[in-house]
Amino acid sequence: MKLSIDCLLVLLLFISPIAAIGTSCFKVVSALVGRPTHLFNKFQSEICDAGCQPTVPHWDLWTRNNTFVPAVRSLMHRMNVPHKEEALLKMGDDVALTIKRSCGPMLGGGTHICSDAETLAGFGNCFKRNFLKASIKHLPTLIPMASEDSCKEQLRFLEGDELWEETIPQNMRDYAKVCDSLGPFEHEELSSMAFATHSRSLRPIFRPLQLRHASQFQPLVPPSPSSLGKPTAAKTYTRTRKWLRRLFYASLATGVAYGIDSQFYASSLTRTARTFSLGLLVAIDYKINFRPNPPLASSIAAVHARNAERLSDLLRHNGGLYLKMGQAIAMQSAILPSEFQHMFSRMFDDAPQNDWKEVEKVIREDFGKSPEEVFGVSFTGESGKGVMERKARASASVAQVHWARLQDGSEVAIKIQKREIVQQLAWDLWAFKVVTLIYSNLFDIPFYSLVPYISERLSLETDFVNEADNSENMAKLVAGEPRLRDRVYIPRVYRELSSKRVMTAEWVEGVRLWDKQAITRPWRGGWREGSPGCHGTPLDQPGSSADHRPRAGKLKPERDYWRGHNNRGGLGLSLKEVMTTMVDLFSAQMFLWGYVHCDPHPGNIFIRRKPSGQPELVLIDHGLYIHMEPGFRHQYARFWKALLTFDNRTLGEIVKGWGVTNPDIFASATLMRPYSGGDMSTQRGIKGLSKSQRAERSYEMQQAARKAIRDILGDETKWPQELIFIGRNLRIVQGNNQFLGSPVNRVKITGIWASRALIESPDLSLVEKMRNLGRHFVFRIVLFSTDIFFYFTKVRQFLRMGGGMEDDLEAQMQVMAKDMGVELNHEVFEGYFIMDEPPIIDFGPFYGTDHIAKEHLVLQIRQACERFGFFQLINHGIPADIQAAILRHSSDFFNLPLEVKERYDQGNHPIIQRDSKKLRSSKDIGGFNRGYERLRAQNFEKRTKGDLKEGFYLGKDLPLDDDYVVHRRFGQGPNKYPAEVSDPKEFKRIMDEYHDLMIDLAVAIMQVLAQTLGLDQSVFGDFCDHPVSILRLLHYPPQEGNTDLERGIGAHTDFGAATMLLQDETGGLQVWNNVSSDWVDVTPVPGAYVVNLGNMMMQWTNDRYLSNLHRVINKSGTERFSVPFFFSGNPNFTIRCLPNCEDSVLGAKYPPVTVHEWMAGRYADTYGTSKKGIEEMRREPRGDI
Repeated sequence: MKLSIDCLLVLLLFISPIAAIGTSCFKVVSALVGRPTHLFNKFQSEICDAGCQPTVPHWDLWTRNNTFVPAVRSLMHRMNVPHKEEALLKMGDDVALTIKRSCGPMLGGGTHICSDAETLAGFGNCFKRNFLKASIKHLPTLIPMASEDSCKEQLRFLEGDELWEETIPQNMRDYAKVCDSLGPFEHEELSSMAFATHSRSLRPIFRPLQLRHASQFQPLVPPSPSSLGKPTAAKTYTRTRKWLRRLFYASLATGVAYGIDSQFYASSLTRTARTFSLGLLVAIDYKINFRPNPPLASSIAAVHARNAERLSDLLRHNGGLYLKMGQAIAMQSAILPSEFQHMFSRMFDDAPQNDWKEVEKVIREDFGKSPEEVFGVSFTGESGKGVMERKARASASVAQVHWARLQDGSEVAIKIQKREIVQQLAWDLWAFKVVTLIYSNLFDIPFYSLVPYISERLSLETDFVNEADNSENMAKLVAGEPRLRDRVYIPRVYRELSSKRVMTAEWVEGVRLWDKQAITRPWRGGWREGSPGCHGTPLDQPGSSADHRPRAGKLKPERDYWRGHNNRGGLGLSLKEVMTTMVDLFSAQMFLWGYVHCDPHPGNIFIRRKPSGQPELVLIDHGLYIHMEPGFRHQYARFWKALLTFDNRTLGEIVKGWGVTNPDIFASATLMRPYSGGDMSTQRGIKGLSKSQRAERSYEMQQAARKAIRDILGDETKWPQELIFIGRNLRIVQGNNQFLGSPVNRVKITGIWASRALIESPDLSLVEKMRNLGRHFVFRIVLFSTDIFFYFTKVRQFLRMGGGMEDDLEAQMQVMAKDMGVELNHEVFEGYFIMDEPPIIDFGPFYGTDHIAKEHLVLQIRQACERFGFFQLINHGIPADIQAAILRHSSDFFNLPLEVKERYDQGNHPIIQRDSKKLRSSKDIGGFNRGYERLRAQNFEKRTKGDLKEGFYLGKDLPLDDDYVVHRRFGQGPNKYPAEVSDPKEFKRIMDEYHDLMIDLAVAIMQVLAQTLGLDQSVFGDFCDHPVSILRLLHYPPQEGNTDLERGIGAHTDFGAATMLLQDETGGLQVWNNVSSDWVDVTPVPGAYVVNLGNMMMQWTNDRYLSNLHRVINKSGTERFSVPFFFSGNPNFTIRCLPNCEDSVLGAKYPPVTVHEWMAGRYADTYGTSKKGIEEMRREPRGDI
């Protein structure tokens, strides 16, 4: 039996919002499954069994006028779009006509519908093929009417019985009543009247109308076969044409689906499809290649590396919650191979900020008002209103934060969820479950059962009402604890300005935990004064105005007066006091309150100075919490006491209840140090291995690693799921202590809180409390042994013989874990400790023999290269007296009269004069690159007047008959040494000696960079031979503070491989922060070198490493001197993407280029040399060297 065309057009109305695919819209599709068969049965019983023999024209026009038209009008009325009625009716008629033309002939024109079942089946197949084709072209009509709300309404209608059991069957019965009295063409008269009349109102007048016109028509007489003419052959299509048509339709459908997904559902389907395709690819790769001698890879490590890179690309490309999921997995990533651990170390929770239009939509959707109305602000400077920054101060994967000042003067941080998150949440969590299932099967780890709990936590993290609740609860708990209330502060939440996707909280001025120097440097903010806004201290200094002129879209005043006029001050606080407060807070959460903040990374912790001079810790971002039931909390406190007192009986009893089969391994994982108690089975097993057994191949070692992790997880049905996030908290707090140099004995402080909780908990009886009190005093005595170890490590740290306590414990853990086949890699957690400005890195381990310190150095530089492209080096080996001498001689030269300095202009060399017609600048772009450069010779930002600096260039002093000079290699040639300086001989000696020292340092840095990429340190050897290495003496005159377009040097990236900058104490260097989308000041560190990567490193690493924008703005009011050293390598060396950095699909992003060609072209861009001149220079004979 056949469904009529118009019946399905009615259904099309109800599924049209599928264009805006939502959960309800998909349920609409599900609600239609099985209904066609139901309608066939109804048609058979109500019409065919009643003796009617309807034809296609009869039935379709009847249902059009009595079902389709009323349904359209009703739907348009409910959706409040009556103007769409005519367009939708025309669409329905067009779809019906298309199908009748294509499929009508199969019924023989006037053949009765209730006739041949086989014929009707063929008609039904034809109908299905053509219905979608005819509907696709009308998507522009359907899509604007699509919405989740309309889907919900139609779902309720479709899931009810009114449509299927009353409306459609009644129309069938109405037709059956009059079908016998209708002539072949009487439907035309009925149609004209039914178009304007509801079907029910027609029933009383049908019979008279039919009788009145019954005599006007004669029955249809079928034509004779002879009158039809000769038959025409059916059209046939070649196989190629058929496949082309199928390809066209498939491409069209894919394009439509992609457009709908990207426009209406934030690419949720595309992201999910990308995830599943990657999961399939990884599964196949491991199925084939995870064996001792993989057939399609050089080693198992290579298999891990390429799949880790694939997963990294997926997480970064999808962004949003995928980054949160990556961080969740990273917390447990010791169960993964080291290649995956390194990948997860790059999972920073940052993302580009959404534009203001998207932010405004979220606010309007949640509050029903504009941002101006909700927050009482004005973007036009209206008097009496507050102000708000449209540009976010910070942007992460889920939300971004904007600063605002309300009408009452209160400053707030407005956290606004990114609009796409609400659409992506369900899809992403579902994909997370599927991917984790694959991950668990691949690595044979019982991890999947923990996924629902993790998903629930991630989902709650996107609910800002939940975050506000957590924040207020924690504020109450802190206020009720005398030991913490004056040391910890939780910002106030403005409930009336908060919603599920918007949270408004008090703005706090403070220093992030990762800025060690700002915390410890001397206080310059005044006697008995605190940080801005801290405990009664005014936000702004008396006499200053908070309403200053907007700067680069920012309205909030920069409150850094406490740093002093030279920006060299700090909070003047002790790291020991800061870290003690932190460990106390999170220990109290775990053992006393059972309410644990699970994301205590340095970005969520601010430090303020109270007027008393004591530190105050400010805790923000309360989205991720777990609650510990009293029974589990007491059990966990007993577990910690047992760990520190080697109470193996209690320890075994507790962990057995948690399903752990190896207490020693679990104890070590909790303490983050080897546990030497228990039955010693783990240590005995390791020591019992022979040397050859310890050196098992990668495959067997990783099998052993999985067994070790299974021993920890044991029976996953008993495993307390809270331990996942408790472990995350412990690991990050341990990392914080390690990052700050291990100023406190973290293990002892945590143990004391565990023991104290068993005395103070209100859930315990008085007898239990008294018993635990006696044990507590004994416990304090036992903990004295941890102090001995702690102070021993402090002495070693002071003597530079090792790191702090946390470093030593981690080294021991790595040794034990490696013997068990587990690679513990601290870099997984280093992503939390990336600073707002380039990190300061101790280069001393490069020259030492401490392998662990060297690995840490490589790790720090790798992360700086990936995140900032900048870092500062101390203990680099360049003598301080040489540094002071070169700055002194630099000042001596620039103090010479201008006419004297211009004698050493780069255009005055005889060889350069020879090419002056080709090189249309006084700057020797393609030659020696030596001599004096006048003010504003360079111009990196074309809208400015040119860079307000002058320079003097030197390099390796080569004779004119040197092969590299003869063949005009870039940057190779003789130096110019000014004779007018105070001591010309000493000037030349210092410059040459310093240049040689800097080449040695540059080569050392290149060796470490090779190691950061997993390569042998000698891989850049040929590049470092006979390098282009330019030493610049730079002088920046003071510039006017209010000149917005004045630059000491405009924003740019460097051309070469690496630059090492020695700067004086004036400051002015700024680096672009991709996370905050803002310029960050690089604070001068005496004697340190600011190292930044050049464009060549981006080409080598396929953009894995960053060559970052930087500039100089000297508003200090004094002159500034700096000495950059540009290291660009051998001019004949060809820069091409390193094999281990190529994209597995797209390959290398940049074509190979020689150092000579690259540097010459880049210099031309900034010195205004004509393209013709450069091309002529490139055509100069080079020869082979």
